[in-house]
Amino acid sequence: LRQNVSAASVKKSLDSLPSGVLFYFPGGLTKLVNETMERLAQELTGAPLLNGAEFWERLSAEGLPMAPDEGDALIVQRPDGSAIGFHRYQTLFEGKPLYEVIASDLSEEFRLTRELREKESKVRLVNVRLRALMGRIKYTVMEREAAEMRAKIHDRFGHALLHARRFFLEPDAVDRAELLAEWRGTIRPLLETQYDRQTPRESMTEEAEALGIRLLIDGELPKEAGLQSVIRTAVSVHLTNVLRHAEGTEALLRIRETDTSYELIFENDGTPPSGPVRETGGLRNLRAEAERLGGRLEVFSAPVFQMLVTLPKEAGNDVL
Repeated sequence: LRQNVSAASVKKSLDSLPSGVLFYFPGGLTKLVNETMERLAQELTGAPLLNGAEFWERLSAEGLPMAPDEGDALIVQRPDGSAIGFHRYQTLFEGKPLYEVIASDLSEEFRLTRELREKESKVRLVNVRLRALMGRIKYTVMEREAAEMRAKIHDRFGHALLHARRFFLEPDAVDRAELLAEWRGTIRPLLETQYDRQTPRESMTEEAEALGIRLLIDGELPKEAGLQSVIRTAVSVHLTNVLRHAEGTEALLRIRETDTSYELIFENDGTPPSGPVRETGGLRNLRAEAERLGGRLEVFSAPVFQMLVTLPKEAGNDVL
């Protein structure tokens, strides 16, 4: 039994496919278009598919590129959230170049990819916060150890001073050799101990490096002990924002000193915010901490991001 496959039967078969099919010559003249591709063209461009080359150019301008194994590929998202993938291949028809375009529903793949990227973004944020927290913990432990050492030295000196006072009041009641030995024992550790304590500048720079950010500090950091906590908070908040929102790699801190206050100006090399900055989380806590000391926080989003922290000198109390 002899059977012939006609052009009409081929077209009918292609029209029944759920995928869109388009063949066109390099100049744009269409060779074959099935009904699915016609509907997609009408939906996406608002016009019938008359020129294949123009249709592909329109898709290329509005779609997102993909990386297929061969040919050109892009994905176009519909207003309802679904997505259509378009693959274009070049072939030959009767010795002449011919383009083949296949359209497939990639909504599920697109949704899964988007969810994966959101999860990856959350994981990166958690890692940023953990690294920043580790930097703060290290600095806190360092300060606690220094405080414990100061307390021990204070106690030993206090005990030695009491013995010395008693010696001056009642020389015969205190053993002179014992008193001298106690003072030697109190002073010797100070002369022999080699302190390996990081400066605030060093610890801040190290924290930034752990986040993959280069921190540049222009000026001298305030030395007042009462200002150290808010300064550490400001630096940590800025580093986190540079990495999380601006996606930058370099942070700048400029310190300007007046007779009554310090001005800490924070900038970065990342992408500026598209609008006013909402103060949530770290920025809100930083504002509360600065205002509690009588200072203030100002955040600017244009023409570039800038965070200004002003701290009164009188709130610093002791000098480190």
